Amino acid sequence: GENGIVIFCGITQTNKVEFFLISPPDPVGIKLYLCDHVFKIDHLKEMLESKQRYGLILIERGGATLATVQGSRIDILREEESYVPGKHKMGGQSQARFQRLTEEAAQRWYTKITEIMNTLYLEDYPVEAIIVGGPALTKSEFLENKSLDYRL
Repeated sequence: GENGIVIFCGITQTNKVEFFLISPPDPVGIKLYLCDHVFKIDHLKEMLESKQRYGLILIERGGATLATVQGSRIDILREEESYVPGKHKMGGQSQARFQRLTEEAAQRWYTKITEIMNTLYLEDYPVEAIIVGGPALTKSEFLENKSLDYRL
């Protein structure tokens, strides 16, 4: 199937070879070949247990990564780079202008990411909640952006 296939094969106590094929509900992210007296099914159990999906965003002025977390699985959906300059520390006549331009660029960056989030987490991959990580000031400024849909 499109999510992969799980094959269990073994010899029973009566020396009969038995095969079990399972089409998992979610994509299988591991390859495992073991010779043992028991079948390892922990990975399959996790697929069946956790159906809640959460959004995860790591944001800083230089870039952002948007992902979903479901059980122990993390799927990276988008990685975006930003060219917002860092805080300007030089003095002089141009300092205020550079600072204003940097803050405007940061706001455009936050707007771009909130628009991507609105599409990803409300339409493409609906989530229960979103976890936001990154530098404290960046997170605060980002979460105050007016483009962020109130449902998120």
